[in-house]
Amino acid sequence: MSRFAVLVALLVTSSAAGQTWERIGFRELRAQTVLVLDDGAVIASRSHGFPAPWSRDTGLTYRSEDEGLTFDTLSIAGGNDAIYDIAQHPSGVLVASGALRAYRSTDGGETWSRTAPPLVYAGSKFEFETYHSATVASDGSLYLTAASSIRPDEHEIAHLELYCSTDVGVTWVRVGAVWTIPMYLGGALLDLGDQRLLVSTSNEDGSVVLFDFANGTSERVETGGRYHVHDAVRTADGAVLAVLSPSGPYRSSDEGRTWTLSNEGLPTISMSRIAEAPAGVILIGTASAGVFESRDNGLSWQSASVGLDPETDRNADGVPDAFVVYDLAVGPDGRVWAATSDGIYRTGAYVTAEATELPAGRFSVSTFPNPATASTTIEIRVPEPSEVHVTLVDVLGRTVMRVYDGLVSGFRQLPVGVSTLSPGVYVVRMEAAGSMATTRLTVSQ
Repeated sequence: MSRFAVLVALLVTSSAAGQTWERIGFRELRAQTVLVLDDGAVIASRSHGFPAPWSRDTGLTYRSEDEGLTFDTLSIAGGNDAIYDIAQHPSGVLVASGALRAYRSTDGGETWSRTAPPLVYAGSKFEFETYHSATVASDGSLYLTAASSIRPDEHEIAHLELYCSTDVGVTWVRVGAVWTIPMYLGGALLDLGDQRLLVSTSNEDGSVVLFDFANGTSERVETGGRYHVHDAVRTADGAVLAVLSPSGPYRSSDEGRTWTLSNEGLPTISMSRIAEAPAGVILIGTASAGVFESRDNGLSWQSASVGLDPETDRNADGVPDAFVVYDLAVGPDGRVWAATSDGIYRTGAYVTAEATELPAGRFSVSTFPNPATASTTIEIRVPEPSEVHVTLVDVLGRTVMRVYDGLVSGFRQLPVGVSTLSPGVYVVRMEAAGSMATTRLTVSQ
């Protein structure tokens, strides 16, 4: 295991909009992905071109246990690959999706093994297979998207496949497929709760596919934008935001069935990732304009790029490159991390202007949206790493759902499906380190 030191940049004065970014390092490797684990460790992977000669530093991930000051170099199953996405299961298992394979780690990214869904068209009619996105559903299932292409150099046609694992990534079952033109970076995943999943295509109509596994149905819906959906997130008011490039974000208030453009304050520019920070703040990463934030559930946007330094990003000829935000991640302490073409950046704890810091020794639990119809997100905070138990009880004190049992360090969001519950008032109860915090949740029809 090799080790390299990373210089920490000086912190720039904060702005009224959002938090100030500071560059932690990783600049020489250009970060493609970043993920903050429940124990606070940071996992990252290297950026690359596509298609690319996967060599040298590809096929590697990097792990930091000191908040990004230094990183250990870790091999992805000893092979040359490029990592697009990494997801963490509540059990701690990691699943990484790569250009050539999917991978699994049971030790926090220290070592990896290949986990290979059985691609239907691999080795036959199709010439190229690549994995794009990985996500964990609220019921603990893991999902991966994979594409097979007839003409990989021209990206003309592809078969986008969806795989599910119910045994933490050991085995996979093909649960859906979509024809998509052209083949490129598509296949974003969003868990809608209640065994429903939104999967993006790379079609130029900006379409998504809504899978309902409980009812065995799927529906293809056009967002109305151009090109493909890079990423999607659910907002605090229950809406869905999908990032299309370069059309901008589209917003749906009916679980993805209809969409409207929601780009007030945003430039017409390529957009890559979208993430939900604490306090309901939504962040979008772009290809040359840094990061934008929304504090009204995606209805309007403003720049949140203070501290990002794209002018220092230069190619081999010394010419400034476009500053690309490849990935955004929220840590358990509420700080936001960005994987960019200029290295890894992070913010301070992301809070609204009216919010105050959690008092020492204080546990808290909150929900949004509330009232909820189909799903809600339970947001929990603990002052120190603790074994946390979250349950949902009815007015008679009966446990109707065990939401979470596991280690939490700082901050964590828990998506929960509630459509199967009877309308009424429930209590969300969090127990940790001998303390208990509660909040009310209203479920409506």
